Amino acid sequence: MLNVNEVSKVYREGEKMLFNEHYIPFRNTDRHVVRISDWYSVSVLEHLYDAIMMAKLYPEYKQVAEDTARIYFDNQRPNGQYPYAFVNEYHPEKTDAELAKYDHIQECVSIGPLCMEIYNIIGSKEFLKDAYESISKWDGYIRSHRMTLGKGLVEMFCGFDTGHDQSHRLDGMAYDGDIKDGKIIVEAQEPRPQDDEVSPIIAADMSANLFGNDMALAEMADLLGKPAEAAEWRRKAAEIKAKLFEICFDEEDAFFYDVDRNGNKRKIKSCTIFHFFFEGVLDRENDAALIKKMYEMHIHNPEEFWTPYPFPAVAANDPGFDKKDGMNSWSYYVEATTVLRCTRWMDWYGFGRDFDHVCEKYVEGWTRCFDKFKLAQELDPITGEYTLASESYSAGILAYLYAVRRLGIVDSL
Repeated sequence: MLNVNEVSKVYREGEKMLFNEHYIPFRNTDRHVVRISDWYSVSVLEHLYDAIMMAKLYPEYKQVAEDTARIYFDNQRPNGQYPYAFVNEYHPEKTDAELAKYDHIQECVSIGPLCMEIYNIIGSKEFLKDAYESISKWDGYIRSHRMTLGKGLVEMFCGFDTGHDQSHRLDGMAYDGDIKDGKIIVEAQEPRPQDDEVSPIIAADMSANLFGNDMALAEMADLLGKPAEAAEWRRKAAEIKAKLFEICFDEEDAFFYDVDRNGNKRKIKSCTIFHFFFEGVLDRENDAALIKKMYEMHIHNPEEFWTPYPFPAVAANDPGFDKKDGMNSWSYYVEATTVLRCTRWMDWYGFGRDFDHVCEKYVEGWTRCFDKFKLAQELDPITGEYTLASESYSAGILAYLYAVRRLGIVDSL
């Protein structure tokens, strides 16, 4: 049973942390970003959703969502590549480009649907036009640089492409973190790593993200009066979905797996499963039977993802379920970003009551741990104990604030 007074205290402290430590000007400009933490003193494309969630929870700060997206638009390379991150500290002697990092992808949540959310928040047609132009170029970059096997799906070159540090889905890769020695293997003259037996790996989650971008671009094109372009984006999305079923889906397991360069499914039941929901790959009507099967077999299964504290980064009964070095392990822990992203799919697919439970367990865990370590990156999926990964973590704070409001514990809406 949650103690209202204790939860309220943590909630107020979480708000102070958000506004005092995380809402910061970008390089001494009028633009603002949501800084991740002291541990990750950067703004990462993966965390654009943090800025959107802040805009939703605190509408008076809605500009932070557009500001953050435009920083990526403005620093997009001519070939369409976005930086995956910016160093946040103010360095007057350096340009934005010198502080932008392009070593890998780490999109994690597709930028297209996020920009549609921003448009719905701010209502700016100018932003919509700019987003459409920029994300179209990004889509082209992914297709020209990350489909080197000719299979029509997106490839992972290094572990950090997915943001899944220390996951067993990266086993066998020469570059299971970043590209070694600062070498960037994403340019046309060097299209893929050649020094391991599994890379490039067709990544189920990155391919689902491309589907999400294509569908968002179709929606943008409709709003901008471009029906022919909208139809073409929907065609491309349908092609991605068909390829995902053809190449990555295992019918017996009812699971989408990564596939190595030799066509072998890499059967690790990781949190990639959630991408097929929050990117909308699974249609509520046409895929209703599969949605029910996947949810019951995996997501709501206590032996897999429905652990005492949902959701672990790898299913609890998978051989890859492993704490590894004890923190920042995407082979084990409940990651704050995973909980925050539940806002993108659980209600939509009719699992709102289960989402209430997820929120309650998240609030319980962090309320109990708060005096020791404050709203950090991870909880143990079995015990609810924290790790030492990234205290005062933006996604963790926002997930807690959202969950408390959702449960009606603090009347702030």
